[in-house]
Amino acid sequence: MNRPSDKFLDETIKFWQPRMRRELSREDARQIAENLSGFFRVLLEWDAQKQVCHEGPYAVSNHGELPPAKVSSKLEASTT
Repeated sequence: MNRPSDKFLDETIKFWQPRMRRELSREDARQIAENLSGFFRVLLEWDAQKQVCHEGPYAVSNHGELPPAKVSSKLEASTT
C-alpha cells in the first residue's frame, strides 16, 4: 500500500478529530484510513461472493429459498 500524503492525513484528522476524545496524530490518521479501506475491501469481497452465489446452479431466490430440485427422468419413471 502506498503511503498516504500528508495532505490526505491532515484531512483525515480534520474529519475525525471532532469525533474523538483525544488528539489524533498522523499515525492515527493513517491507521484510520487503512482500517476504513480494509472494511470497504471486505464489503466488496462479500458482494462479489454474493453475486457468484446468485448465479450458480444452487442460487438463492429473491425470497431466500433454494430453487426446486431437478428430478432425473429415471427417478421420475420409477416413481410413476
